[in-house]
Amino acid sequence: MLRTPGYLSLALILVLAACGQDDARTGSDSDSPADIVAGLGVENVAAPLPDLITAAQPTREQVDEMMALGYRSFVSLQLEEEPGAGWEEAGVVESGGRFVRIPVAGPDDLTRENVDKLAAILAEAGGDPTVLYCASSNRVGALLALKAYWVDGADPEDALALGRRGGLRALEPSVRSLMAEGR
Repeated sequence: MLRTPGYLSLALILVLAACGQDDARTGSDSDSPADIVAGLGVENVAAPLPDLITAAQPTREQVDEMMALGYRSFVSLQLEEEPGAGWEEAGVVESGGRFVRIPVAGPDDLTRENVDKLAAILAEAGGDPTVLYCASSNRVGALLALKAYWVDGADPEDALALGRRGGLRALEPSVRSLMAEGR
């Protein structure tokens, strides 16, 4: 049996113990992007696709914190006059980010045109971390489901499952109805 001096064994134990601890400043390796963003206090956060965070309306401070984490593209589905919205056009751009608004007030704005806009924006982001949000993330999930169905050719149930992961709830009957009309 190989014998090591006591101080080497102690050093090895300390190194192994340190490797197993989380770094409170950066989070553990198991923290997902959604967990990290949710930790900033952003509500209804999910990561339904790689490099895409869906959420409810973030505050200016939360956007600044997300930008510090590497998020540079922000897409809002809210109308500019909705509570908490309207500051992003200037605020995000002033901070060096990219901001796009696709106003979706409700079921009547779940259009192929808006879905195509979203598809183009996500394609243009090219895998860069992007945040897609509305007041609660319900409209976000609706547009994601319709994009999956109309643009990406997903099966309706798979598209709806993606939408639910992105926040789809109350708009699901409207999305189902649009899918029933076909592509």
